[in-house]
Amino acid sequence: MTTIVRTHPKADASDREAKTPADSPMPLKRTKVLATLGPASMNPEVLKSLIEAGTNAVRLNCSHASQGELTRAVRLVRRCSSQLRIPVSIMLDLQGPRLRTGRLRNGEPVMLKAGSPITITTEDVPGTESLISTNYRDLPKKVAKGSRILLDEGNLELQVVRPNSHEVACEVVVGGILKEHKGINLPRIDINLPAVTAKDRQDLEWGLTLGVDYVALSFVRDADDVRQVRKLVRSRNKHTLVVAKIERPEAIVKIHAILE
Repeated sequence: MTTIVRTHPKADASDREAKTPADSPMPLKRTKVLATLGPASMNPEVLKSLIEAGTNAVRLNCSHASQGELTRAVRLVRRCSSQLRIPVSIMLDLQGPRLRTGRLRNGEPVMLKAGSPITITTEDVPGTESLISTNYRDLPKKVAKGSRILLDEGNLELQVVRPNSHEVACEVVVGGILKEHKGINLPRIDINLPAVTAKDRQDLEWGLTLGVDYVALSFVRDADDVRQVRKLVRSRNKHTLVVAKIERPEAIVKIHAILE
């Protein structure tokens, strides 16, 4: 489960606009009801219904959106918020250093059965139920016999049997259906990749231009990761708030420094 930590005490625009009178029985809402904006909600009717139901913050996922799509999404949220006269914050969720599985044969999902052998290769090959690829070329160097490999947000689990120069032989521990380009998580293994990628920088620059209220940083390791994003935000003279997503064990150990 991802823990999201707000790393700046200052209220955002929607907090300030949503203030209630001192004698009002309704307290100021500090907790956000966050909805991810996707294909099903990218129309005014659906989005307005979400806002009227209590959504006061919208998440834009940079993993699955182009800059053009982000622009259309921000304009849609601002327009619906203005028409309803209900403040809605916008959070830009940066992709971060994503480890992913590769393409599958004919683009079709495969069933991984518990107890079955499966190999992960660093070569770009169409995947099957017994062989899948990854974009992380250092995977064989990072894992050892017994290491856990989680796929698709932890819905599937593999255990390393034997790594070699360009592939890793595994056994399926928790099976299920695997689709193309799903996330790979390596618990307690330092993948040694930058927290802010070139794509993240491009998306952040675009998001700041669009005036997003929050920027969420994925796979935070330490305070330096957060400082990088804050520095980029300040260089644009913006007051966008930074959110640290706590998804790694090492981040929990360093949580106090991250909050500072």
